[in-house]
Amino acid sequence: MESQEPGNKQVTQKTYTKAKTKIPKGLLKKGMKLLTRVSKLLDIV
Repeated sequence: MESQEPGNKQVTQKTYTKAKTKIPKGLLKKGMKLLTRVSKLLDIV
């Protein structure tokens, strides 16, 4: 399970920076909220 590995956070950051360039600024705020939720879920797992 890759989600349980501590190194997974670095991967999510890389994918986020890549998505950041493609996503319009209007959706960035929504993406940030989703990212925080996902990161909290990963921390719980």
